[in-house]
Amino acid sequence: MPVSFSWLHLTDLHLGLSLQHWLWPNVRQLFLEDLERVHHFSGPWDFLLFSGDLVQSGEDKQFQKLTEVLAELWDHFEQLGSSPILLATPGNHDLLRPDPLLPEVVALQNWHEMPKLRDNFWEGATSPYRNIISGAFSNYRAWWSGRQYSNFMDFVEGPLPGDFSVTLSKEGVSLGLVGINSAFLQLTAGPYEERLAIDPRQFHMSCGGDGAAWVKRHQACILMTHHPPSWLHPDSRRDFYGEIAPSGRFAVHFFGHMHEAVIRTSSVGAAPLRRNWQGASLFGLEFWGEKQDMIRRHGYSAGRLEVFSDKALLTHWPRKLRRHPEGHWEFVPDYDSFTLGGDDNISTKPEEVALISGLKGNAGKSSRVYVRKKNKERAADSPWFGNSVKERSGEIELVDLPDLIERQSRLLRGVGDIVLDYLSSRPDPGNPISIEDLVAGLARSSPSMFAGLSHRRVAKLVENAHGNGFVPGLLKNVKGYSLGEKHIRFKLTRERKAKELIGCAAVSLMRPGIKLGLDGGSTTLAMVDQLTVGLESEDLYDITIITNSIPVVQKLAELVERRGWSDDNAPVRLLVCAGVVRPNSIAVSELSPDATEARSSLVSLLERLGGLDLCFIGANGITANDGITMTGEFEREIKTELINASREPFVAADASKFGQCYPVRIAGWNDNLSLLTNKPTVESNELAAVLAMEKRVKICFAEDVIGD
Repeated sequence: MPVSFSWLHLTDLHLGLSLQHWLWPNVRQLFLEDLERVHHFSGPWDFLLFSGDLVQSGEDKQFQKLTEVLAELWDHFEQLGSSPILLATPGNHDLLRPDPLLPEVVALQNWHEMPKLRDNFWEGATSPYRNIISGAFSNYRAWWSGRQYSNFMDFVEGPLPGDFSVTLSKEGVSLGLVGINSAFLQLTAGPYEERLAIDPRQFHMSCGGDGAAWVKRHQACILMTHHPPSWLHPDSRRDFYGEIAPSGRFAVHFFGHMHEAVIRTSSVGAAPLRRNWQGASLFGLEFWGEKQDMIRRHGYSAGRLEVFSDKALLTHWPRKLRRHPEGHWEFVPDYDSFTLGGDDNISTKPEEVALISGLKGNAGKSSRVYVRKKNKERAADSPWFGNSVKERSGEIELVDLPDLIERQSRLLRGVGDIVLDYLSSRPDPGNPISIEDLVAGLARSSPSMFAGLSHRRVAKLVENAHGNGFVPGLLKNVKGYSLGEKHIRFKLTRERKAKELIGCAAVSLMRPGIKLGLDGGSTTLAMVDQLTVGLESEDLYDITIITNSIPVVQKLAELVERRGWSDDNAPVRLLVCAGVVRPNSIAVSELSPDATEARSSLVSLLERLGGLDLCFIGANGITANDGITMTGEFEREIKTELINASREPFVAADASKFGQCYPVRIAGWNDNLSLLTNKPTVESNELAAVLAMEKRVKICFAEDVIGD
């Protein structure tokens, strides 16, 4: 069975462009509707690539608007059953143009004639030339530093804003993605074709110091820039092809800038194929001729890489906005620019890609079977295809069995996410619900997913999703289905904005020299993203953290390694208690229900520290009657010890937890602690009840903490 990585590629939104304020709303609505069609074939998506020109002129207000646009987009992704991470690199419109007469700017315009300037630029982070670039991309960097929709644990930032590398792993298969800022020299108006640069040092520094070795640790790699290689200076283009992207190193090079969708696949001298995929502008406006007639270009694409033991298959779903003969606009497959010979008639025929390194054992092994298919013809103007497309099939077809299995897996994964979302929304997710009531609830909450399916078929889908491990935390007994503890990977995709807000508030309470306790949870993990910003800016230092969370340790340890900190100068010290790592939370717990090793280890560490200044622990449910609760006993003792050892203990839980109750109590309302949460976007009766009751627990809203 192959391991699949799926994505969306967007480019050139130009948010803030003149005329966009009245043209974008219709395009946005058509785009969101079309995503549902494309998701049916190519989803769920693992990541979204945004290859530059996110905004029009690099202004702060444009990036603020971009945050709103992306929030709406990710809300739509969640409804579709996808939780992609965002990966972006800036374009020439994402920067603030400096004064062109500044000496540093004038010098940078002569980049290719001044090798000493280039050496000074790359060898010193405090170079005056680097400072010019940092200032130009300051708003982009500030926007990106929030890391919205980017919950990944193996991210390395490079020397310039938008330079990065990240590894995505699934079932023993690693996909590497590299982003490189190609716009840093385009600081002024004027022609820049064949004047830009990408330096091999950018590539290596973005990959931890050795890009070639980094690439070799993956089965396949993808490269993203804003500009096509043709915009590089001939000397830089030679270095690009020779040192950064030699044939066969990257499965695909994604870029934008030109506003038209083009795929170029080439090989010279029987070398491995080089694939350059130029994306269509999501919102492109150009004016032509004496009358300055407006030309509109809108498009995007989806893609998938299926990795087998000895090869990979690459598929592309290009989309474009066209005007229907009736006069309205619609997104359709881009038949004008591509030959779409895939089985669904809206994608390219899967193209074989050589792996950088093969898989071990039987992972990804392929097998093909013959299946009998009925003759069929899909009606014209199908809502899935957008224009007149007919599909015919013969009586016998050779089908890739792993591909069939992968399609079923994607379906069951989507069903699993919907089941978890529905059960999480119930006041008592821990109490069993009959299959009849569950199916009825699913039909109400996700009518588009289950429309036209019988009760029996929906029940079978739920059973298959549960039986194949696609509903982590779902429990089944004679009374029906209930929700236990969800996997942290699932939790990281939910209530992201609220958790980021709580994380910002928590970090604002921290001071240099504190001793901090963090347990294993998605909310505390969000705090670490904000904490790393404080450590890198040197606002926080001499921090001691004790935790049972492996992801917390991993994120902070990677920060220490990336910054080159040592035992002598690292601003953070990490202490981890002993025990067994639980798969659901990826956190340390007791070896068995009656064991005490983890608790004893934690107590010993706490005694050596002399207690904690602050601690933040997670929770699953909050009600006026039952207090603050969690799903099981697994890590309760860890939470209790952290609370007892802390001078200021906090429970950190987003507002969606109000009204949910689970069997194990963490704390009651008369305990000496504070609850850090966010203000709900809709009125919460349970929160109102908690606020109205007499209690010792202090309720702190993240918005107020940050405001203070």
